[in-house]
Amino acid sequence: MKVFAIDTSSIVFFQNMKEENGHVFVIPTKIDIKQYYDFSKDINSILSDIKERIVGLTEDKAREVLFSYPEISSFDITIRPPRYTTISKLKSRINVYVNGKTIKR
Repeated sequence: MKVFAIDTSSIVFFQNMKEENGHVFVIPTKIDIKQYYDFSKDINSILSDIKERIVGLTEDKAREVLFSYPEISSFDITIRPPRYTTISKLKSRINVYVNGKTIKR
């Protein structure tokens, strides 16, 4: 899903403007696009793929895998208990939280 805002107050100087029937159409030129992925719907079914790819990995290796997904821009990895050095080898024990809410898949 893409969310965008158009800045109508930006000033731009146009060259070679096209005029049609005596009217000039000016379109705002500054657009900020923020793209995000809705993990609660998971339309690309990446959650099960992520879990499959990170089972049993160290935190550093899991980080590499997670950064390979364009849908993910930031994340935290917490391995518990602290004495463990790898992610669980059971997919059912891997929990995904988005904005503090558990995503079940």
